[in-house]
Order: sequence, then structure tokens, then C-alpha cells
Amino acid sequence: AIAAAMAAGEDISKPTKAKRNQVLIPLPASIAIKALLYMVMREQNRTNTWLAKQLQIDEKEARRMLDPYHVTKLPRMNAALHALGKEMVIGFKDVAA
Repeated sequence: AIAAAMAAGEDISKPTKAKRNQVLIPLPASIAIKALLYMVMREQNRTNTWLAKQLQIDEKEARRMLDPYHVTKLPRMNAALHALGKEMVIGFKDVAA
């Protein structure tokens, strides 16, 4: 659903806490970071061209960074988020038994 929203240029809702009897579905890290980059770029009205200029890369590479099916290395994604005034933070938790 996240990848489809990104492909269609639609808004993605921000994550919320689970309500009673709801189960949260975790995203793969690669999709989560691309969705975050997508959301922040939309919030700040930034374009792929702007991102490419900030990172000194080709616009095609910036476009691929927002493609949920294209592999992008974490340092490149972190640099993109940093250009937007954001920082990537990674955490973990125990799996429920």
C-alpha cells in the first residue's frame, strides 16, 4: 500500500500508535526509509531536481531513491534526509513470544 501510494503521488499517513485490538504491520527498513524521504519531500515541497542538486547527483538517481523497488544504500538515503533537515535513527526491540 505504501509503495502504491508513492507510485501514485499520493499522501502517506504518518505512523500512529496501535489502538486497542489493532496490530501494527512493520515495514521493511528499505521501504520505511524511502517512505520517510517521500513524505518529508512532499511536506517541504521539494522536487527530485532539488534533491539531486543538494546531493550533487543526477536527477535520475534522485528519482530512484524514491522508488520503493530500487535498492538504495543507507548512507545515500541518510544524506538525502540530512539535506532535508532530518536524521535517520535506527532501533530495535524484542520480538513478542
